[in-house]
Amino acid sequence: MCLKWLKKIVTEIMIKTNTPFEGLYILETNNFTDNRGGFQKLFNAEWFAAEGLDTNFKEFYYSVSHKNVIRGMHFQLPPHEHSKLVYVSKGSIVDVVLNLRTNYSTFAILLCNANPKQE
Repeated sequence: MCLKWLKKIVTEIMIKTNTPFEGLYILETNNFTDNRGGFQKLFNAEWFAAEGLDTNFKEFYYSVSHKNVIRGMHFQLPPHEHSKLVYVSKGSIVDVVLNLRTNYSTFAILLCNANPKQE
């Protein structure tokens, strides 16, 4: 029983959803709960690799924002570009992305994704 439950955690770590933008995905973690509380696996290198996701993170930040706060993420030009991972632990996020890559079919297209998070 215990091994079966552990295998479920390993195989169902996250849900990956494609977006119209190449290289941009929505990842949703699974929250496993029982009478003790909750458990989420936020990162697993093998799962990221199997999904073709870059795990060479150059920076890691944690911030807390009040309601109606706008935060920005900036882009970098080669050779200083790097992957970004945004995690919402509580509350919600309205994620806005503008593709500035002129050689992509989604150039100058705006993607806005309201992402409610369970409290």
